[in-house]
Amino acid sequence: MPKYTANEYLVHNGEIVQSGSEVELTAEQAERLGDKVSESAETELKSKKVDELKELAEAAGIEGFSSMKKDELVEALTKAE
Repeated sequence: MPKYTANEYLVHNGEIVQSGSEVELTAEQAERLGDKVSESAETELKSKKVDELKELAEAAGIEGFSSMKKDELVEALTKAE
């Protein structure tokens, strides 16, 4: 399930989600919440193609990016932020 960042306090599954926290939502839930949530960096990266991720990894100075698989690229780029 995609991760989103809460842009304000929310109640999800009976629990309060603080602004700035990550929450897992379906695309439908996120759409209903509108601008109260935004895609997390990880979710945004997962929507990109491998070639795009490799360009970002090169720009970020990540070593060994050329031999990484998509999941590895996403993880490395998420940690680099």
